[in-house]
Amino acid sequence: MSMQSFLTPDKLYFKQGCLPIALQELVDVYQVTRVLIRTDEEMLHNGRLVPLTGALYDMGLDYAVNSESFAADCVILYTGFVNAAQWNALPEVPRILIPSCICGTFCRSCIGADMVILDEDLIPDEPAALMRNRILTHAWSALTGGNASDYTLSWAVQAMRTVFGGHTDKTALLHAFWLAQQAFWNAKVPGVPDDTAMTEEACEALGMTMEELTAKIREVSDEEQQYAATHFKKQ
Repeated sequence: MSMQSFLTPDKLYFKQGCLPIALQELVDVYQVTRVLIRTDEEMLHNGRLVPLTGALYDMGLDYAVNSESFAADCVILYTGFVNAAQWNALPEVPRILIPSCICGTFCRSCIGADMVILDEDLIPDEPAALMRNRILTHAWSALTGGNASDYTLSWAVQAMRTVFGGHTDKTALLHAFWLAQQAFWNAKVPGVPDDTAMTEEACEALGMTMEELTAKIREVSDEEQQYAATHFKKQ
């Protein structure tokens, strides 16, 4: 059996309104004075950056957005999507990841972030059906990953409990999404074949049979498909 590992960001802040407290660490720990913000183009035009730039301004920090020439000693990636190439292209300074949506996609390299900030005030409302299905998709993939372990199991199971418990509020789903993605990143290591060894343990932890678990997952998937069909029909 190959050596296993479970990687996490250096620090994770997760609470509504935690942004200013988390950012203060840039000064207190990293002695940051200049911050580069990398973000999606549409966020530049819809006011979504205001809470972040406002907090940096109040702290007296210089900042620039999507600049190619700004000499920064910290970079904040505020986005819903990032791939490995984008992550690796960031300056070699402390890297802060702030998800801007729940249904985003982040690369496994993001585990190496110096800080992740989960503040639901920075995330708009999104369809619960879509969020719940995305969480279960990642959690199930984590259970069957070739590098699955007791650690990825516990995170994936907790994410599933949130969904199966009927939670629809943004706070609960945001945290469940992060748990599922973290488990997924660690369990689905490229080049390692899939394994179903953890699925039985997950069923035991959830108090379900395999048939009941797969039926629950299918039920949530059907919810998303029904939402999509209704939404696009209205469009």
